[in-house]
Amino acid sequence: MSDICVKLFKEGWFETDCGGEYDPKISRMKKEVVVGVKDVKEVDNDFFLVVVKILDHQGPLSTSFPVENRITSIPPRALKTHLDKANGLPFVKRISDFHLLLLLSRFFDVNSDVPALCQCVQLQSTVPEGYQLLIQSMASAT
Repeated sequence: MSDICVKLFKEGWFETDCGGEYDPKISRMKKEVVVGVKDVKEVDNDFFLVVVKILDHQGPLSTSFPVENRITSIPPRALKTHLDKANGLPFVKRISDFHLLLLLSRFFDVNSDVPALCQCVQLQSTVPEGYQLLIQSMASAT
């Protein structure tokens, strides 16, 4: 919603009791307002909307690991397959996947290990060797 809409609402310009037929696309005003160089008491709600441009965002996380949900489970070999696909990349890049981090949170301590891994992903810093060995052994065990 636009700032003008919020301001008008706070100042009590909108009718709160429409007294009859209600149209969710129209805002009824207590006083006349100027919209498109006309004084009106009914305003199309689209007038109060603000167009927000959606930009593509490229961040450090990928989403190629299988999505975890309630209907299907992650295949046992998914971790190995995922790590093998990105074999030439630094380990931090290989684990920089939101859904992979969710999977790891089921096996690692969420109060210490998961935040440490997430910080490595956020900063794109080297993952400690112990975590690398544990994750690779989990992948090899399947």
